[in-house]
Amino acid sequence: MTLGLISFCLVALIGLMPIGIDSVRDANRQAEAVRLLKHLATGIHGAARDGAGQYRLLGFGALNHIAWSANGASLAPVDGFLDASGTVAKEADADFSYRLELTAPDEENPASCGHAWISVAWPAGAAWSGSRWMKAQGREEILVMFRAR
Repeated sequence: MTLGLISFCLVALIGLMPIGIDSVRDANRQAEAVRLLKHLATGIHGAARDGAGQYRLLGFGALNHIAWSANGASLAPVDGFLDASGTVAKEADADFSYRLELTAPDEENPASCGHAWISVAWPAGAAWSGSRWMKAQGREEILVMFRAR
């Protein structure tokens, strides 16, 4: 009888292991996505004007094509793929998909703030459709307010 009870408990515990492993994996993905969001937000806040008068994302060499002028205009949304270290990757090698929507501040108006909405979803196969992620297991988002420097 005791042996049957112990066996039953062990089988139940072993059955719960996959749920625990999935929870840990999801928590790690979420932590990586938040770290990427913080890194992108810091890159926007730290953007410096180049010789052509454009601001470029700081700290993301491969994302230096994301540039804006302080004229109050909105950029076309930028989509792409990142690996867990924040390096731009092809979809097959990526861990995350990202979407960036940015409206620049207006230098003519000193009180003007720009804003950027950034969303990171996983896995990299997630696709932006209309106003939401499709095929995403999870996502994290942030709204960044910034001024021209």
